[in-house]
Amino acid sequence: MTSKEKPGERLKKIEQLKMCHIELDGNRELILDGCKGIVEYETQKIKICTDMVFVSVTGDDLNINTYNQDQIVISGKILSVDFS
Repeated sequence: MTSKEKPGERLKKIEQLKMCHIELDGNRELILDGCKGIVEYETQKIKICTDMVFVSVTGDDLNINTYNQDQIVISGKILSVDFS
């Protein structure tokens, strides 16, 4: 973020470019904005479709806590996040 950017401007730019935004809380929770669908859902792997890429989350005891029109929240022991 540049010094001239206001706090919400970066997220607006991301939305305009149709990019996904990912936040991790340690290795226990992942929040992804820009989710367009769930491709694969198992306790050790969750694969998500976005406008630009597929995001694969691997780990142990993975759960989808929240899934709505544009956001998904995944919890569990997250071991990796891959893009394809």
